[in-house]
Amino acid sequence: MRKLAERTQKSLNEIEIAIKSIMQSVHEVEGNIEDNKEQFLKMSDKTSTLMDRTNHTVESLDKTLKTAEEASSETIKINYHVRELIDTNDVLIKETSKVEGLLDSLKSISARLENTSKKLITIIGEFKF
Repeated sequence: MRKLAERTQKSLNEIEIAIKSIMQSVHEVEGNIEDNKEQFLKMSDKTSTLMDRTNHTVESLDKTLKTAEEASSETIKINYHVRELIDTNDVLIKETSKVEGLLDSLKSISARLENTSKKLITIIGEFKF
């Protein structure tokens, strides 16, 4: 009976050691889970911050793209108006050349009229008494 009691006590001691070992392992796992939870929460916060920054960057890029599109549109309009001004300037240069030719013709006609007028005055002067 004694041997049975000793074996029982020995078994109980071994079971107690095993239970303590299991409990220690459970506490370690529990600590690891808590550490992992904290790491996950930190990672979640960093991910949230990164998402916010990414969204802000996307918004900034959208604004920049819109501004660039507006600038491009305005540049196209300015280019169109500059071409119109160049075309109008070309027409003005051609018309100015025509006017210059007409003025030269008028100058020539004016000179002939002056000569003719002088001749007429001379001829009329001959008829006077």
